[in-house]
Order: sequence, then C-alpha cells, then structure tokens
Amino acid sequence: MSREEENDNKETAKKQQLCCICNQKRPALKRPKTLEQICKECFYEVFEEEIHCVIVENRLFKAGERIAIGASGGKDSTVLAYVLSELNRRHNYGLDLFLLSIDEGITGYRDDSLETVKRNEIQYGLPLKVVSYKDLYGWTMDEIVKMIGLKNNCTFCGVFRRQALDRGATLLKVDKLVTGHNADDIAETVLLNILRGDIARIAGIYSPNAYRGFAREFIKDLERMRPRAILDIIRSGENFRIAVSTKMPEQGICERCGYISSQILSSKGCLGDDPLSLVHVGTEIFCFLVFSHLFNLILKPFGQGGPVAQILAGVVLGPTALSQIRIFKTSIFGETSTQIYNQTLASCIRVMYMFLFGLEMDVSYLVRNFKLGASLAYSSLPMCIILAVCFGLVLSHQTSMEGNPFRFMCFLALLFANTSSPTVIKVASELKIETSEVGRLAIISALINEISTLLLLAVLTTWGGGALGFGGVVNGIFLCSLFVVGGVILNILLARYLNQRNPHRKHLRNIEVVSVLLLMSVISLYTELKGYNSTIACFIFGLMFPREGKTYRTLVHKMSYPVENFILPIFFANLGFQVNLPDIDLKGYLIIILVVFVSISCKFGGAFVNTYFLNITPKDSIFLSLLSNVKGHADLLIISAAATRHKWSIKDYNTFIVTVAVNTIIVGPFLAFMVRKEGKFMAFKHVGLESQKPETEIRTLACVHGPRHVPTLVGIIAAAAGTRKSPFTAYVMHLVELTEKNSDLLYNQHENGLLSDDEDYGGNDELEINDAIDAFVADTRVPVHQVKIVAPTTTMHDELCSSAKDLRVSIVMLPFHKHQRVDGKMQTSKEGIRITNQKVLRAAPCSVGILVDRGFSPIQVSESESKLQVATLFFGGPDDREALAYSSLLARHPDVKLTVFKFLPSTRKELQARINMESNEEDEVLMEIMTHVTEKDADKAFLANFYNRYVTSKDVNYVEKYVENGSETMAVLSAMKDNYSLFVVGKGGRGLSPLTTGMSDWEECPELGVVGDVLASSDMVMSASVLVIQQHKPPKNEYIDNHLP
Repeated sequence: MSREEENDNKETAKKQQLCCICNQKRPALKRPKTLEQICKECFYEVFEEEIHCVIVENRLFKAGERIAIGASGGKDSTVLAYVLSELNRRHNYGLDLFLLSIDEGITGYRDDSLETVKRNEIQYGLPLKVVSYKDLYGWTMDEIVKMIGLKNNCTFCGVFRRQALDRGATLLKVDKLVTGHNADDIAETVLLNILRGDIARIAGIYSPNAYRGFAREFIKDLERMRPRAILDIIRSGENFRIAVSTKMPEQGICERCGYISSQILSSKGCLGDDPLSLVHVGTEIFCFLVFSHLFNLILKPFGQGGPVAQILAGVVLGPTALSQIRIFKTSIFGETSTQIYNQTLASCIRVMYMFLFGLEMDVSYLVRNFKLGASLAYSSLPMCIILAVCFGLVLSHQTSMEGNPFRFMCFLALLFANTSSPTVIKVASELKIETSEVGRLAIISALINEISTLLLLAVLTTWGGGALGFGGVVNGIFLCSLFVVGGVILNILLARYLNQRNPHRKHLRNIEVVSVLLLMSVISLYTELKGYNSTIACFIFGLMFPREGKTYRTLVHKMSYPVENFILPIFFANLGFQVNLPDIDLKGYLIIILVVFVSISCKFGGAFVNTYFLNITPKDSIFLSLLSNVKGHADLLIISAAATRHKWSIKDYNTFIVTVAVNTIIVGPFLAFMVRKEGKFMAFKHVGLESQKPETEIRTLACVHGPRHVPTLVGIIAAAAGTRKSPFTAYVMHLVELTEKNSDLLYNQHENGLLSDDEDYGGNDELEINDAIDAFVADTRVPVHQVKIVAPTTTMHDELCSSAKDLRVSIVMLPFHKHQRVDGKMQTSKEGIRITNQKVLRAAPCSVGILVDRGFSPIQVSESESKLQVATLFFGGPDDREALAYSSLLARHPDVKLTVFKFLPSTRKELQARINMESNEEDEVLMEIMTHVTEKDADKAFLANFYNRYVTSKDVNYVEKYVENGSETMAVLSAMKDNYSLFVVGKGGRGLSPLTTGMSDWEECPELGVVGDVLASSDMVMSASVLVIQQHKPPKNEYIDNHLP
C-alpha cells in the first residue's frame, strides 16, 4: 500500500471518529436510537430539540399553565427539571414551573436526594414543595416496614408515591404533573403489562406499580445481547393496537380520597381496613346531623331551612372551612378520607328516599297530570341545548378537557337541564306547598326530568365509549327493566302475604320490613352493577307497591321519620361537604358564575315556554323555574361521568361540584322571598264547592274517633269519588285524645323499653279502623290516605285545622257526638267530641260536614238496578248551596240516585214578612233586604246551573215542596224519612226564613242548624244518616279581597 493510500485511510478514519453532526469534535456516545456517533454538545442540542418538538407537536402545554416537575434528586428528574426550565426560557412557553418532591421517610436514602433537590431549587430558580408520607398518611415508610415486614414494601411505596404526587399537585394547584423516566423504565413497563395482560396500561392510560425483579433482569439481559432491544420493546408498545370492541378502563376519581384513579378506590391505602374508619364515619355523621339542625334553627326564621341549611352545614364542615384545621380533620374524619363510606351512604339514602317517595306518590294525580308534568320537565330543554353548544366551546378551552367536544356539550346540556327531585320535594315541603297545585306540578316535572336525565346519562356514558354499541345499551336497559318488573311482581306477592300474616297486629315485625327492603336493595344493586343508576328502579318499586294493608302502612310509618330527620340531612350535608372553595382559583370562580348563570337562564327560558304555550301564569312559571333549578345527586353523577370521560383535573372537578351546591343555595332565598311577598298567591285559599269546576280535584278529610263511624264515612267517600276517573283524593284521620292516663303509660313504656308498634296510640280502635279501610280499598279500589292526630281535647281542633290547611282539603267531615242505640234513640258518646266539632266549625279553613251516623253501606260497583237513595234538602243560603254542590259529587256515582227537594213558601209574602220581623231601624232593614236579595240571586243562579247539568239529563230527580211554616216542613220531613239512606242539608245561613219558623224552639244541637237538629233528634226515629254541611266563611278582609273587582 502506498503512502498516499495510507494517508487517505488515516484521513477517512479520522473523519469517521468525528461527530456526525458538527464534524469537528470527537464523538462522546453512540445513540441507540439512531446509531449516530455524536459529541456531547451536539447530543445536548439534539436531545433538547427533540423534546421541544414533542412538546409543540403534541401541544402538551398551554401558556399560563402551572406545571409541577416530579423531583426525586435522581438523574432522570434532574435532567427533566433542567431541560424543561431551559426550554421554557428559550422558547417562551409561558409556564409556571414548580419542583415537587416526596419524602417517603426512609432513613439514609431520601435525606441525600432531598439535598440534591434543594440544590436544584437554587440552581434552576424553581419553587420547591416537599410532601411527606407522614403528613399525608400519618406514617412513614420506615413505620410501614416495621408493621408489614420487608415483603411487598416496594409495592406500598410505589403506590403511595404515585398518589402523593397527585396530592402534592393538588396542593400546588397545578394543571399538569410531569415526571422523568429513562428507556429502561418504559421498556420494563411495556413488558410487564404484556406479561400481566394489562392492555389498558400499554395504551398509556396509567403507569403500573414500579415492580422490580424479573422484568428488570430480563430487560438487562436483552440489552446485553442486543442494545437496541430496549427501543424495540418501547416501539412495540407504542404501535400496540387495541380492538375497538375491547372495554377499556377510564381515568376517574377515587371515591374515597377524591384523587385521580382508574379504579373506584385508588390505592392500598384506600383499600386497606382502617380500624378507626367506621368510628370516623360515625363522628362525621354525628357532625352532619348536629350542624344541619343547628343551621336549620338559625336559618329557619329567614325561610332558609331544609336543604339550604344542610348544604351550608356540609360546606362549613368540609375542606372549605373546618376541615382546613388539621386537628379537627384528623379527630373527626381521620388521617384518610371517609368519602367512600359517604358515597355508599349517599347511595343507600337515595334508594330509601326514592322508594319512600314512590310509596307516598299520588298515582292518580301522576296519571292525570303526566302530560302537563312532562311538558314542564322538557320546557327548558331547547334552551339548555342551545346554551350548552354556545358555551361548551368556551368551557372546554378553559378546562383541562380531553376527548370529543360534542360529548362534553351533551354532558353540559344534561347538567343545565337536570332538576333534583329529592331536593324539589324537600324544598316544597319546607315551604308548605307540596300539596298545592304548583307544588305538585313541580314535583312531578322534577321527577320526570330526573328520570329522563338518568336514562340519557346511561346512554351517554356507555354508547360510543368503545365498550358498548347502541344494541348493548338497549340490551342492558331491557335486562334491568325486566329485572325491575320481576321485582315489582315479587314485592306485590310478598306484600299480600305479609298482610295476611298476624291479622291482630297493626304493623309488621321489623324482620318482615327488612325482607321487603332487602328485595328492593337486591334489585337496586343489580341495576347499579349493570352500570345504570338505581333511582328509577327504587321509585318504580314504591310507586307500584300495593296501597292497602299493614305492609304499606308499616313502611310509611317506619321510614318517614328517620328519612326526614336523619337520612336527608346527611344526604344534603354530604353534598356541601364535597365543596372545596380554597382549591379554586379566579378562573374557577368565573366558570362557576358562568355555569350558574347559564343554568338559571335555561330555566327562565323554560318559564317563557310555560307561559306562552302551556297557559301557566307568569308568577307560577317563575316560581316553577326557580324551583326546577335545584341540583342534587344526579348532577354529581353527571359531573363524575364527564370528569372520567374527559379526564378533568381535580381542580376542574371541584369547580363543577361547587356549581351544584351554589345553584341550590341561591335558589332558596328567592323562593322564600316569593313565598313571603306573594303570601296570598302561595297560601292556601279555600274555594267553596259551589264555585269549583267539575274537573277540579276534590279533597276530603274524614275524621273518626273510633271504628264506629268508619263504614258510613268511607261509604260516603266512595259515593263522592264517583267514577275512578274523577279527580278525588280522600284522607281518613284518626283523632286520638291524649289523656293523662295514656300519657303516663307512654312514659312508663319508654322507661322500661317496652314501647312497640302494637302499643302505640290508638290501641285496638286503630286496628279495627285499619281493617275497615283495608277492606274498603280492596273492594272499591278507591285509594285512602290515613293520617293520625294525638292531642288533648283542648287543642284537638287546632291540630285538625292545621292539617286540613296543609292538606288543602275542600271539606272536613266530622262524626256527630251522638250515636244511635238499638231502640233508635240517640245517645251521647263523648262530650269532648262535641266541643271539638263546635271549635272546628268556627276555625276550619274549609267547608265542614257533620255526619249523624245511622248507617250507610259502602258503595260497590254492581250490576243491580237498585241504588242507594240520597235526598238533598234545599231551603236557600250559602250552606244549602254547598250541600247541593257536595251532593252533585254523589250524583256522579252510578249506584247512587240523588233527589233534590227545594222548599218554597206557599204564599208570595216572604219579603214583607221578613221586613216586619226585623228591627225598626231603617239602615238595618235595608241591609237585611239587600243581603236577602243577593242570596236569592245566588240561589237562583246556582240552582239553574245545577238543573241544566244534572236534572235535564235525568241524572238527578228534582222535586219542589211548598210549605207555609216550620210545622209543614216537619210534616214533609217525617213523610220522607224512611225513603232515603242519606239526607244532605246545609247548616244554616238562611236568615229568619218562614219555612223553618218554630223548628228551633226545642233545638238541642245548634252546631247542626235548625233542619239538621230536627233530623238528628231522637224524636225523628229513622234509619237514614244525616250529613250537615257548613260552607267556609272567610274572614271579612279575605272576603273583600276575593270579591272586589
């Protein structure tokens, strides 16, 4: 070889030993990724530029974001901190960078690395936050090793470190957390997940636990045999493709600690059994109850009791206020959160409450008003969709949202449109409007709204998520529906079986109650396991439950008090407990204001629809819109589903949680203000039966002191109910007199622990009343709501009138204080009954009927042509018009034949005779004449309307009786007494009519009026019962308000 060739070879070898990029310096390394030999300076430049390209191409960061760098003090995290800070400065990313380090509490290991991190803080000028296991979990890693030994301690450490990073990021309020890894770590992760069959983590959803051992050794062996093996494994993981039909787990939020997790519970710390956790749950529930009732007492005078007070109590107890105090948090809630128990308890509360609500639901009213309720429920939906589309893009750019924007808009529309039915029911109850027409419409529309929302949420969270197609969603709903229908049938059979057991007991045994609830719980659990919310199933269970029998009564009796006073306060307080205001920044508060404003705007858009298309008054529409803006558990489910699907940060999740509480809290003051300002608009105003339209619902409250009067009263109720399509609601109230004897008995039973359901107030009378009503309901299918009042005679009328006002009844029916003996004579049962009747007649907020019971068989639909004969006596005046109006209800029943007797004077000198009987004072005479003429006109108009509606169609017989005085009237009554089963007559209000002159000379019971007293006297021996009706007489100012133009 010549010298020139040798020189050329030397020159070529020299060039090959230079950096392949700059060709100036000797190479320092050969990159496994590209097999390039490059110098140190070029490697730095290429390495940093590649990282910059990855950041820009994948849009990893946005200007203004806060980024936490996981800093352990090792080479990977140190390089990451340097490169990210350098690129942020060089390319002006506009990021706020922080160092986040974890102190595991490992002596001799973490101490040195923490010093390195502190030097990095100074060197790179980045703020440092050190979070320790001791602060987060209450123990160090050394203490864990002492407890569990050396086996599996790395597993605990890795899991805790991952969660500690999440918690530290939350404390720093950062938007993203970045960590540094080398190729060995990534290759090991890919290989380990392949060996485990964990395809979800290969797809990059989450890194697994930092396992050491076989995978690490295998990777090193491969690297020694073939250096590129590590990169090949990484690329294999990157190119891994997963079938679309494969169900993938989703990044969510741990139900216990509230931090990021792909599981329901995020770590072994959350899964582990803390011996004090149940104690902390108990103390937490105790605080919920105490603070809820305390806030309720404080805010009740301002009209802000109930849900608003309970949510505020939860806010005060939660991380917004008292939980910020470490000693309070650790002593009440423990070192670890009890949130998983709260969520489980919230689910149980929702199941029990919706079941109870279904039990108490008026099915007939729901069926009659379903169309109107559905229209109200969906009236705001168009506006919700429009505003969700308009503001969805804005909110998606202001949050850490990932995924399909269209799905995010759907979640947003559901959040805007949803109305929490439990919250509406509770608020309506607190405002005492749950029995008003507006209140009942609000409850029905909220129920339809929430059921629709949950169904759409089930479809939205399953359809298009890669796990189920449309057919899978429909199949799941069908299976759940089939299971629910089967459960309803089993519940009906079980209820009928339990009703027949132990016929001498008033209520079921506790074990029997548990059996009913257990069946419902199993169905609800199955529904939840299938991925659907069990609220609908529980409501259907209650709605379809048989209304007759002791099973129904026992469930309502045993569930009402604890649900209202214990369960619901915990439910609403838990909602407020999730609010974390300190974790929200200025942008978060702006999002809260925007979401709340849009939500209210949607509901007011619905108010416009209600007013324009549904002919609802503006006041009612505004009230319904405000009441429909309350939020609850379904909204939490929507937010949780959205956070899971779109991988929200904890800060964004907390922001939307706050909107749920704020929406409900701000509605309360407005509703209370409307109720106070529009007292006459919202308060119960009785409308006499004579003024009500035929389609108006009639609510009757029949009162009984014992089982004696039940058959006759329920018979009249059945007759008044008419056909099953008639809007009629019946209540039977058991009036139990509270005496010193049974009061002392109750005290002794409490002292000795002997009080049971069978020893409750009412004794055997209540058992007989229940049996009579059950038999009546079974025969007639007319639903009857049972109520009971226990009070001394002196205040019995106050309790009764208050209940009548709350129930907004049209008429109260009271039993006469006398009963008929075998010989036909009338005997006084108890003088206290008469006193109560007299007080109720003076103070009742509605019309009152007093029943003189001589027997009146319950109405049964039959094919027999024989009908019960009812006679209505009409002399004139408001009470007689009210009696005739009530009689028109009886006339609608196919087995009742009504005959109306109108008594007229045989001469036409009534007006002159009336004037002569009055005072000689001219003013008084003129006033009496005007009043008399006005009543005459009202009688004539009412009778003409009644005649055209019922008499001309031959549904009612009409007879005119001409009499001269009271004696002739007595003769007419005596002649017809044996021809009818029931007489209906007005109490009075006729003035000094010559038709009844002399009939009051031997009056015994003025509360029955002149004619009623005659028919109820012992001298009038007959088998017919008598119903005496008094029309409600409003106070003078109320009368003027209702009649002035």
